[in-house]
Amino acid sequence: MLSFLLACAGVDEPAPDSVSTDEDRPVAADPCIVRTWFADQDDDGYGAGDGVDTCQRPAGHVGNALDCDDADAFISPGALEECDGIDNDCNGQVDGDDAYGADWWYPDLDQDDFGDPDWGELRCPIDGWVEREGDCDDGDPSISPDAVEVLDSIDQDCDGVADDGLRYGSGVDGSFTISSDQELPGLSCEPVVFLDDAGLQVEDTAAFSVGDRLLLVEQQARVGDSATVGQLDWLTVGVIEEGLVVPLDPPVALYGVSADVHRLALYRVPQLTDLTVEEGVTVTASPWDGACGGVLPVLATGVIALDGDLDMTSAGFSGGPPNTTWESTGVAGESWSGRGTAGNAANGGGGGGGGIGASACPDCESSGGGGGFGLDAADGQRSDPAWGDGGQGGVEYGNITLDELNLGSGGGAGALDIDTEGGVGGGGGAGGGAILIQAPAVLAVGALTVDGEAGEVACAGTEDWCFSGYDSEAGSGGGGSGGTIWIDTELLVVTALHARGGDGGDGGDGSISAGGDGAVGRIRVQAGTVNGADVDSDAGQDALNGACVPDPGRVERPAD
Repeated sequence: MLSFLLACAGVDEPAPDSVSTDEDRPVAADPCIVRTWFADQDDDGYGAGDGVDTCQRPAGHVGNALDCDDADAFISPGALEECDGIDNDCNGQVDGDDAYGADWWYPDLDQDDFGDPDWGELRCPIDGWVEREGDCDDGDPSISPDAVEVLDSIDQDCDGVADDGLRYGSGVDGSFTISSDQELPGLSCEPVVFLDDAGLQVEDTAAFSVGDRLLLVEQQARVGDSATVGQLDWLTVGVIEEGLVVPLDPPVALYGVSADVHRLALYRVPQLTDLTVEEGVTVTASPWDGACGGVLPVLATGVIALDGDLDMTSAGFSGGPPNTTWESTGVAGESWSGRGTAGNAANGGGGGGGGIGASACPDCESSGGGGGFGLDAADGQRSDPAWGDGGQGGVEYGNITLDELNLGSGGGAGALDIDTEGGVGGGGGAGGGAILIQAPAVLAVGALTVDGEAGEVACAGTEDWCFSGYDSEAGSGGGGSGGTIWIDTELLVVTALHARGGDGGDGGDGSISAGGDGAVGRIRVQAGTVNGADVDSDAGQDALNGACVPDPGRVERPAD
């Protein structure tokens, strides 16, 4: 029946057992594969944007959307990251540590062009960071590897050594051999008129040159303004202008600035290679004159060999002058507070004058007090309380740790009675000056001496009356105090370091009374070895105590 129907429909029925093949069928077209294509406007092979879905890649399109800036052909995942503030390689990081031009950079908080080595990073440049490391104090712009070393126990140039090349000076003044008594060559002193950020104003700059080492010391201040007395700084001259000395670095210590209240002295310190003082020779420096002097400082890069002596006895503050005014109280000695006036009270460290509180003294027989410094000084004697008191002894002053440089104070002058009894009240002795030496080796066979001067003995009006039994009722002067010795060295050979107070003037015959003795000064020693023994050993301490009067108040190794 089926065959019949097909035949009727006009359809050829295939022969039984016939097989059809692919060649017999029509060929179909390739199927369409739809992809998303992204515009590549900068033609760098990386696209961006929302994309277009199509089987065929449109012109100017690529099959990725990795470009983070399709307007710049130099920005793409295949680009080189550079230090330019742009994410060149589209990795989401701007100027990473793999960027071309990246290096180690260090934070520079104090803006001295050197960074803190502990906080370095591999990175591109950034404001506030620098390529140079090595700053040992990134909070102080005056401290860096490029800074100028200043003699203040601080490592300004960050080389691990404080004061290197400066503690002992530069040696620019060469070697001195001194064979006759004289003042130390190359040493000078100028009073400072005013001090501010611009520099130090002085009356005469002729003694100073660029590169000089200067010692600045405040020697005196008015009562009530004395907190800065004794402070000091080591400075190096950078510029000299009309009446102005400009140091490379400003002073560190605090000072009073007005010359009418504060006396600041600026010492030009010789910078030697070696110093030799021959046997039997005494070297000194100008004494304090009310404005400058009184200090003998010296720096040497080699050896200071003292077969002779350094002597600043009585080179400190002056004693009260001899009293030639009838019926008067003696003048007090000079001290850190300035010159004394007639009166019984101590003038700070200066001994008071013999007599009574007021200058008028109808019955004057008492003597001046001693000058004080390292200790309180002795009062002057009196022959009878009804005839006036002895001058008060000057008081102790200065920093007991010996970080300051002070001069010794003068003793007070004796009183003088009525003209019919004749006589002269003895003047007070001057205080000792200061010696400050710094060198790798100090071989002191001779003595270093800063003793106070003895007070003068009161005397009758003619030579025959002096100590002849005549009953002159003048008073003697008090002794001045010792001054300061400061030694900084690696190797010390020492025989005698003396900072003794001067004796008060003798009482003598009749009613003459004795002046008060001056107090001792102070001695500071910084050394590695003393007479061949370690400074910290018992032998080293014994060597110093045997050589020093008084015992040194500060003994330690020198600063690094």
